[in-house]
Amino acid sequence: SLDKTGGQGETFLQLGQAHWEKNEREEADMYLQKACKANRSLAESVFRLAIIYFYQDKSEQGQALIDEFLVDKNQLPRFIRKRNRFWVWRMRLYPWSRWIF
Repeated sequence: SLDKTGGQGETFLQLGQAHWEKNEREEADMYLQKACKANRSLAESVFRLAIIYFYQDKSEQGQALIDEFLVDKNQLPRFIRKRNRFWVWRMRLYPWSRWIF
């Protein structure tokens, strides 16, 4: 059962990925939004949600999401910054890095 406080960002991230691979875009969008809300320190969920926005012709909204994350990324603990390094690099190349999704 899921924690009622919503602290399961990794679970929602993986569900969003699974729905994306099955071409279920609305469900992927829903789960990635939940992942972003549940754990704001996951750069991967923010990047993947921005890519979904790009394909929904909402690239400005995706860029705003990325910009908001990049402002606060240096406030995160060192081990999380290290984990996010791969995705932050791709965020800096958005939207050209969309093929990585």
